[in-house]
Amino acid sequence: MKLLRKGFTLAEVLITLGIIGIVAAMTLPTIVQKYKERQRITQLKKAYSTLSQAFNMVKLEYGDPRYWGFTNSVIGKDEEGNNIIDSSSQNLVKTLFSQYIKQAKGKHKHSFRKYISLDGRNYETNGNAELKSENILYLADGTMVAFGWANEDCNNQAVSCGDIQVFLPEKTAQLGVSTFYFYLTPEGIKPWGDREQTVRPFKEYCDRKNSKGIVANSQGRSCTAWVLYNDNMDYLHCDDLS
Repeated sequence: MKLLRKGFTLAEVLITLGIIGIVAAMTLPTIVQKYKERQRITQLKKAYSTLSQAFNMVKLEYGDPRYWGFTNSVIGKDEEGNNIIDSSSQNLVKTLFSQYIKQAKGKHKHSFRKYISLDGRNYETNGNAELKSENILYLADGTMVAFGWANEDCNNQAVSCGDIQVFLPEKTAQLGVSTFYFYLTPEGIKPWGDREQTVRPFKEYCDRKNSKGIVANSQGRSCTAWVLYNDNMDYLHCDDLS
């Protein structure tokens, strides 16, 4: 009686392993990308919750932000015609919020390898008052919150009281990927690109192809609302998000 052969030949094993390797090589980048996006979404939501709670506490103690004492950011021109910036309002917002935000301990740096738009263009940030260390808070998970321009006129919802930037702890600060914008209003902190904001609509300022020709340091700012409302970053992979 002839015995049946059990097991696999070396060639069969190598072929199987080769197929598994090819499938893994094709799917692993997508899995890693999805994991990274989920991590970013979680960090952004956590930062938004922290800022919103701090805003509510500040408003409860100090009242409506229209009466916090903001001054105009641009207070004049120098001899060369450049704007003279007064950052006291930025410092005020940072000081008020810092009372109600748990911050990371120790010394921190706020330098990035590069700053890029949603479509990958570099933009210059040297000398940008929004990134001065005195206007920055570091959250416990390493996320950086930078308080930008604060406006004296808070009555105009489109203008808003000021900007707040959230930088996730990554090497590159990319708008709509690791850098997200919020704006301060009398009603609370709102994400750029939300349904009430008409000045910088999502469909123009979160368009990965940049069909409207948005400048590099703005293209991607309005992706914040999409992430918070839809719990995904599909705008990075799809052109029709209707």
